[in-house]
Amino acid sequence: MSGAIEPVIAMFKTPQMAGIAYAEASLEVLLETHLGNGLYERKPRLLASGNETVDFIIKLPDCVVPIDSKFPEQKYRAWVEAPEAEVKVRWREFRDAVIEQLNKISRYIQPGLGTTDYALVFFPTDAVWHQAFVVTKWYGEDNPLPRKSQELRVFGCSSQTLMPYLGLLRLGLRNLRLSEDVKGVQQMVSQLETSWGQLEKDWGTLLGHLRNAYNFASGMIGSRGSLSQVDTVVGELSKSRSKTDEGSQVLLENQPIESEGVR
Repeated sequence: MSGAIEPVIAMFKTPQMAGIAYAEASLEVLLETHLGNGLYERKPRLLASGNETVDFIIKLPDCVVPIDSKFPEQKYRAWVEAPEAEVKVRWREFRDAVIEQLNKISRYIQPGLGTTDYALVFFPTDAVWHQAFVVTKWYGEDNPLPRKSQELRVFGCSSQTLMPYLGLLRLGLRNLRLSEDVKGVQQMVSQLETSWGQLEKDWGTLLGHLRNAYNFASGMIGSRGSLSQVDTVVGELSKSRSKTDEGSQVLLENQPIESEGVR
């Protein structure tokens, strides 16, 4: 509850702090609603420059998108509330403050650290974004903000213009997850194909060994096999033993028996 109330309390502080806190809170609500906690990070140390860092990064599979919400709210209020005699001066002050902010945000574009080659600056309302980045002339002067934005590759956005970007991003991430799932299935199918090929090979080897064993066993019990020869020899030995036993019995029967006392 304290975290939810803090942006509201900040609105009653200095105008500059109120604008920053409101814009940052609005941006975080959008990111959390459309992306979820795992796809963005608040105040990342990865892009810290001294004590300052970009407000958020949007996490993509291979890089991150820096997005900042610092908005010169005080300069803007001074411009829209200025009397007609001062309005052009106040517009220039707001313009210069936005350019200064674009230059600061451009420092967070660091592809070497894994960022995209562009960054986003978030304006809390669509009207302010339109006045800053869409209107080409103010008070007869060219508006340099669109051109400066292109040069620095820091593009302005608002709640309505950011939502389509986040929607496309969410759709792309979902498709990427599906693609990764399909890729995982394809890898498993490929592994299964490899394993099945190995199984066929091993099964063929096993069948070959079984066939060889069968043929070898058949040869052993064949008419000329070693088992048959052993059986033949054992049979002949049995016959010889029977004859020997019969001869021994005949000799014993024909041997004279001496009477007791007769020598």
